[in-house]
Amino acid sequence: MGAIGGWLLARLTEGGADVTGWARGATFTRLATGEALVLRSKDGDWEGPVRVVQRPERAYDLTFVCTKSTATAAVAHALVPGGVVVSVQNGLDNPGVLAAVAGWERVEPTVVYCGCNRVDPVTVRHTSNGYLVLADPEVGAWLSAHGVRADVVPDVAPRMWMKLAANVVQNSLTAILDSLQGPVRDHPDLQRLQRDLCDEVRRVGVAEGADLPLDFTDAVLGGFARLPPYNGTSMLWDRRAGVPFEVDALTGAVVRRAVTHGIDVPAVRTVDALVRFVSDAASGAVVQPAGPDGGAGGVPEMRV
Repeated sequence: MGAIGGWLLARLTEGGADVTGWARGATFTRLATGEALVLRSKDGDWEGPVRVVQRPERAYDLTFVCTKSTATAAVAHALVPGGVVVSVQNGLDNPGVLAAVAGWERVEPTVVYCGCNRVDPVTVRHTSNGYLVLADPEVGAWLSAHGVRADVVPDVAPRMWMKLAANVVQNSLTAILDSLQGPVRDHPDLQRLQRDLCDEVRRVGVAEGADLPLDFTDAVLGGFARLPPYNGTSMLWDRRAGVPFEVDALTGAVVRRAVTHGIDVPAVRTVDALVRFVSDAASGAVVQPAGPDGGAGGVPEMRV
């Protein structure tokens, strides 16, 4: 159970929902023995016992998948299909991955706006936003009735592309630069790059058939202005934790679709290459060669 899953489990439990979380490792051990799940939130702190399982053993009426995109396929096959499965994840491809597993009543994509990170196995810090956007009124009404804001829209695809553009900009750049969102957002030398990234994502989205407005880039960048400067991103936390990033689901998804449509996306391609290197370096897949003196990182000390 990661940060988004912890936030959602805490809010739904607080709201009186009959809800069970899927947890592993130290998180499962501590929560299953009665230790409280702790949410430190801008919307009000909460802590209390929650129900968790180490592995789902039955189907549920609603199943919320909150994992990183890299884990979607494995999680889909570990779940017991039945009822409605809801993707509370970044990127465009997760609903299709979930739908490939037969037995679901239906698969619902959402756009999740929630800035949070996991402080320790049982503590989540929530710093910005905190709501879902989806097209299904039934799921939206259930969430709203249990304390989670859900904005129901006729077509979720445009919002998915806007969130993807936001992730391409902020997740990628904060991870590459090892910086919180505010300094990246506000640095004058990064303004053109942020606009170019959004413009390229829009061109690909339109080619994919999404009804995206002409002011798409301004809308995405305007959303950044409402975020607190100390906000982080999932990729930034992954870099600092030394784990691989969701590159394929974000910049990778844009690059793949751009190739299909014959659209050049030089800014996204460059950022994609850089963030892949940083991801590999953070997770230890890139090994720095030893220098001539046997030390890491190369140039021997010169003395005069």
